[in-house]
Amino acid sequence: MSRPVTVLAILICALIWGTTWFAITLQLGVVDPIVSIVWRFGLASLVLFGFCAATRRPLRLTRAQHLAAVGQGAFVFAVSYGFVYAAEERVASAVVAVIFAALAFVNLVMFRLVERQKAAAGAWQGAVLGICGVAVLSFGQLAGTGASAGSAPGLGIVLALVAVLASALGNWFAWRGQQAGAPVMG
Repeated sequence: MSRPVTVLAILICALIWGTTWFAITLQLGVVDPIVSIVWRFGLASLVLFGFCAATRRPLRLTRAQHLAAVGQGAFVFAVSYGFVYAAEERVASAVVAVIFAALAFVNLVMFRLVERQKAAAGAWQGAVLGICGVAVLSFGQLAGTGASAGSAPGLGIVLALVAVLASALGNWFAWRGQQAGAPVMG
């Protein structure tokens, strides 16, 4: 990939990920968060299936690819999101964001322990910069009240940590799917 394309991809990812935290916070309220997740991901699934049908992309997967996709979906999109929403009801969004920034570290450690992959020093440095960046951007909210009104912040932190661990496990399943040759839209 050329440098401008890489920079654009990173900017798009940052924009989408960054605004997701606002969507989560604004979504809490009338409708149960889990119901909202089901509707959002159900709609996204229909859009993706429609896109694949329109572009004639094959949807066939091997058994190993299906298992990896199920693991990824269960841990990243079901368990993790459920715990993030539960955490967001108990602590400020900034707290959850800073905890979630630790996902880079958890991924580096998990892949080292499970797959014996040694990460470059730059990956560790990037993880540190990521946490620092999210903390700086969230400082105002972090310095204010750390908890939502009338909630248990300790429980919210634990729920956010469980969400991070679930996401890391889901990332491992995604990697397993790629190793099994699952097509990745590019």
